[in-house]
Amino acid sequence: MFAAYAAFVLFHLVCFRRLILRTDYILLAIAFAAFALSVGLDLVNPAGINPYLYEDSAKFVGIVSWLGYFFRAGSGALSGAQGSVTRGGALRGASQAV
Repeated sequence: MFAAYAAFVLFHLVCFRRLILRTDYILLAIAFAAFALSVGLDLVNPAGINPYLYEDSAKFVGIVSWLGYFFRAGSGALSGAQGSVTRGGALRGASQAV
């Protein structure tokens, strides 16, 4: 299952690389690192630490970073489209805004 997740993520990173590189992708990189840490802690399960605390904390950091990335990318795309609403309510050049 982990290999399927990795293949899915890699496929999307390759397909959308130009779009990702136009954004502030540091939060996306932090999210991937935190998710990888969570998976790594789940697989290794090191002795002497509370596995739930560290694994779930890494997941939380990943989720918040992922949310931050998509919020910033989405708000940036929408701010570029502001002011270009036609009288009928449709966006002019909406495909260029994304």
